Amino acid sequence: MFSLRVQDVHSLLEITLFDEDKHRNEFLGRAVIPLLSILSGEKRWYQLKDRKLRGTVKGQVQLELDLVYNPVRASIRTFNPRETKILAEEEKFKRHVAIEWLFLISAA
Repeated sequence: MFSLRVQDVHSLLEITLFDEDKHRNEFLGRAVIPLLSILSGEKRWYQLKDRKLRGTVKGQVQLELDLVYNPVRASIRTFNPRETKILAEEEKFKRHVAIEWLFLISAA
């Protein structure tokens, strides 16, 4: 039994399975489960996927999951989701590059 602390009930549970041998650990597959799709106490089969989660691999895993969360906090997160901030630095005009291009164009 594993217990995990979840900050956002809208996130995904990602499970990776390996077969432990004496010589090496063999990758069996991955499963990604949206937390809100979990019905507490229900055993369910999940299809395993490849490492990049693009295609399926042979096999399934049966899990029984329980999800306990605060519905008030979850509803607040629904209406005010955390946004990932992606700041792209704007390229500035580089005078020396423009001058080099002018010289190359005029030389041609």
